[in-house]
Amino acid sequence: MALIYETPNFTIESAEQPFIDRLEGGHIRIFPKVAVSDRTQLTPELAIEYTKLSMVVGGSDGNGAWTPRN
Repeated sequence: MALIYETPNFTIESAEQPFIDRLEGGHIRIFPKVAVSDRTQLTPELAIEYTKLSMVVGGSDGNGAWTPRN
């Protein structure tokens, strides 16, 4: 995996074997630096940071991973 970005609480890395093809948005993973079995175990502060990071990373390919409804 290649490190893309790091904060004091999280690392953002590319996957060596992506589950989603790069042409369809790719696969980037966000890992907390504290041991948790899933994101529901994050503290409220870490959950907010995780959400913000996922919003930035999710839009990094220029099209995002979703389409808003008007």
